[in-house]
Amino acid sequence: MDNAPQAITVLGCHIFRNLFAQCPNDNVLVSPQAAMIVVSLLMAGAQRSTEREMAEALGVKLPQFHTAMRRILVFAPFASPPPEEEDNVFRMANRCLNSVCTPGIYARPLDRETRNPILLF
Repeated sequence: MDNAPQAITVLGCHIFRNLFAQCPNDNVLVSPQAAMIVVSLLMAGAQRSTEREMAEALGVKLPQFHTAMRRILVFAPFASPPPEEEDNVFRMANRCLNSVCTPGIYARPLDRETRNPILLF
């Protein structure tokens, strides 16, 4: 994947699924951006094959990934998702939750009024 925000979302979903599967009755709070920042710092300090293996595991391309993460870190404090993207974030969190839950727990996706802000990431 060429796009750092997409890589952050995918990593966040993987982390959330694994944590939720291990602790289904606990509240789970995930910061995919913080996790990706840590991983990108590790990748920046890695050399040759280690860096390539990490990029391959994350599904990102080098060196574009480092450039994209640099941009995210510089502009993140000033950026927020536009209102039209807010629903996409909620749907993605909902999809992650529904994919790890026992089928049939949720008869329909949660709507805006009943969503749990802890599930947003």
